[in-house]
Amino acid sequence: MSLILALVTPAALADCEERSDLMQISEAVAAAEAAYGQMNADRFRAQHQLADARALCLFTALSTEVAASLHRLDGLQAFLDKDMVGPVQSFGAARRVHGSYGFPESVVPPNNRVWEDYIAFDLSRLETQELATQHHGGWMVIDGRRDTLRPTNLPCWIQVFAGSGTMVWSGFVGVGQPMPAEAPVTLVPVAELADPPPEALGQDLPMPPDPGWSARRSGLVAGGGAALAGGLALLGWGTYIYAGDGEHTMKGRPTFDCWDDRCQQGVYYRYVVPLWAGGGVLTLAGAASLAGGVLWLSPAPGGGSVTWWRPF
Repeated sequence: MSLILALVTPAALADCEERSDLMQISEAVAAAEAAYGQMNADRFRAQHQLADARALCLFTALSTEVAASLHRLDGLQAFLDKDMVGPVQSFGAARRVHGSYGFPESVVPPNNRVWEDYIAFDLSRLETQELATQHHGGWMVIDGRRDTLRPTNLPCWIQVFAGSGTMVWSGFVGVGQPMPAEAPVTLVPVAELADPPPEALGQDLPMPPDPGWSARRSGLVAGGGAALAGGLALLGWGTYIYAGDGEHTMKGRPTFDCWDDRCQQGVYYRYVVPLWAGGGVLTLAGAASLAGGVLWLSPAPGGGSVTWWRPF
């Protein structure tokens, strides 16, 4: 990997004789892969160097596909150099941003040992370091993604853009390498978690107040009270009809004073049962709603001024 790192050390953008584009980088990558498949090591190395040089003179953002292809070339060259660690790291960097790719058989045949190194890195063990650009309103592109997290146990390509959209720095950073001094970025310190006060240990902390809770609790209480009152009224009405003695009137008409079974049965099923059923449902729903609202407004267990306890 030392040869690769020396070749792609960040250079001043002004040193580029001409600007490159993604198509030119992809052409060099394709030529390098073809040379690798033909076992032409010299041509592979030459095209690999050309692809890296063009990447350093790219004044637009890398795509994830092109960034992954550059990492794959690094992995293939490290494999040729009999590096035991480099292929795993470079192939891991490629899979991190373009995991669906597979080498064509013309480049890496099936059952070739390259495949073992290609899938060897466990991406769940990725380690990162947060960076911040020094340019106001600027941003970073890391391996083709607009991001602030640089992987530290995998290599990566980093591009820094000013707020105007102009790229101001581009470079390759290897595993374990610090950010180059000329890179206009700073490290974001990891916030240290403060130890909780002793009195808070083993205690449930109150939930923060939600402005919408008060309206919902008030609605439960008001709605529950209204439903409860309505339900009791229906129950009372049904009972009044059921126990009517013939002396009372309803809307100017005599109430049901039935002395035969048929009349009483008709009154019972037509009026009393629906009133009792509806009243019972409303009463239960109103009681549940009212109880929920009251409990939601109750102080938290243990006293104190916290009133955000949810009993559910």
